[in-house]
Parts: sequence; structure tokens; C-alpha cells
Amino acid sequence: MNQSTYASARELISIRTVVKGKDDYVTVEALYLLLRKQFQKVDNALFACHSRTKDHNAIFIYELNAFSQVQRIFLNETAVLKRISFINKNQLAIVVDYVLNIWDLQLQRFVNKLSVYSRSTLCSVIGVGDCIVYEARAKHFGVWNMETGYRLETDTGSTIIDLQTIDSHHFASSHERSIQIWQLYKTKSINTLNITYNVTNSIDLWSKDHLICTASNLLAIYNVSSGTCIEMIDLEFEQDIYFLKRLGDKVALQLDNDKEILIVDCIKKTVVESGLETVADMQSYRPFGGIGCMLLLYSQLGIVVYNVNTNRVETVIKGEFNGHMDIVVS
Repeated sequence: MNQSTYASARELISIRTVVKGKDDYVTVEALYLLLRKQFQKVDNALFACHSRTKDHNAIFIYELNAFSQVQRIFLNETAVLKRISFINKNQLAIVVDYVLNIWDLQLQRFVNKLSVYSRSTLCSVIGVGDCIVYEARAKHFGVWNMETGYRLETDTGSTIIDLQTIDSHHFASSHERSIQIWQLYKTKSINTLNITYNVTNSIDLWSKDHLICTASNLLAIYNVSSGTCIEMIDLEFEQDIYFLKRLGDKVALQLDNDKEILIVDCIKKTVVESGLETVADMQSYRPFGGIGCMLLLYSQLGIVVYNVNTNRVETVIKGEFNGHMDIVVS
């Protein structure tokens, strides 16, 4: 690197973020390394999706970059799938009826299972460090360490709507008017984020220190440590926001009782004009996933991979897909 190139790489540029609400200054070199890291994450991602037809009841695992199928997991034809969720880059949790099954991607077989008694339609399951956290009985979540056999169920005091991993030691549970922050192996929450509005249907990680959540018909960003709301985004939706997925500085969201998926730019606080209205027959119940700038969703054609930065469809993986979907960085 010659002197002029080095000087350019060290040049400071201004970036405005939602979290701080003001300009931050970073070097061109630092921004390049950050962006390269983010794109590498997308390149090395796997996603799992469910397909139930008259011929099969199966889970398919694809490599996102090549859009190629890498594994198939066949289920009993009468099995009722409640959730699929990557708990780490090598293991997939599959909740069938009232059993949490663990599929090992390297061994290509089921390696463990646990009976769960959630009456929830979805039965949230996440990986946190070396444990699996799952929605258990009413108002309870369970923590399960498969290696040691450790199990603990904790009463949160109110109905669990969603679970979200924060880091290898912490996770969040959302409730009707609050989000509770938990530390692994602890039976009491270490912080509570009080939501001003009524319903918190969905949460996602905005940054390592912040969560983004639905707050009735609003979007809210909270600081995990202080419990304070640092940003409230009101786009004057007439319906509550039912589900959201963070995609960089944007979020994809779905309104209650509405099959349309909207893209929101959280920095500009506007709904982005997208081509998603041309993708027909959206499913109405949490039908999408995403990573980086890529949104994955079901349509009558198959799985649509949509780039929210370029506002275009990258590809369509044809097939009869339905039900649940999840993505992991491998």
C-alpha cells in the first residue's frame, strides 16, 4: 500500500445511525472491513424450510449463496411441525407435536430429543451459548444443556410471545407489555424493558446492545442494559405490526391480518417502495426470514430471495413450501 492509498484508507467519513441519532466518524478502511464481514456472513448462510405436500412432509436445508439443497429431513406424514430453528451452525431444532428433536447437520441424523409441553402455535426455540432455550408451559421457558443434561424451567409471570438470543450468555423474552432480559442459569430476569404501548408481538436484535421490537403499530429500539427506549418509529399504520425481521438498517414487517410484507428504512423512517407486491400468495403467519440484505419469503412460486438494498428479486427456488423457516450463519 503506497502512501496515498494509505491516506485514503485512513480518511474519516460520516455515518448516521439510528441507535445514536447522530453522525459517527469511521475510517474508509474500517467501513470496508465491516461491510466485507457482513457480506461474508450472507455468503456462508444456510436456511431451512418446510414443505408439506400429498407426497411428502419434509424439511429442506439450502446453502444461501449457491441456492443449492444440501440436506433433506423427512418427517412422518401425520407429524405436525410447530417450529424449526437453528440453535447453532451445526444443529437444527425441530419441534414436532410436543417433542423437541435435535438434528445434527454433520452427522445427518437426529441426536437428541426432549418432551416439551408448550400449547403455543409456534413454540419458540433459540440457541444461547451451549444451551437451548424453549417456550415451555404457560408463562414458562425452559433451558436445556444437552451435554450435561441440565434442565431448568422458569416462570416469567406472563405469557411468552417471542424469544430472542442476545449473546452467548443472555436472551430476551417478549410479553404483552414488556421485554425481559435473562442470563443463562438464572431464575430471575436481570432487566425489564417496559413497552409504552400494548402489544409486543415480535423482537429482533438491532445491535449487540439494542433490541428492535413491535409496540402495537409502532417500531421501538431499546437499549438492553439501561432498559430505555432510544427510538420510536411511527409510520401511522392502522393495524398492529405482527412480525418483523431486521435486515441491516431496514426491517421487513407484516401487519396483523395482512399478507403484504413491507420494507421499512429505519434511518429515514419511511416505507420503502419495493417490488414485493408482484410476489403473489403470501402466507399470513410469519412466512419469512432474512439475513444481511436478503429477505426470504414464501410465495405460490416457491421461495423468493429478495434484496432489500437493490429492491429486486435475486432468485426463486421453485417448489411447494409452507410453514416455518429459519436461517443460520455457518
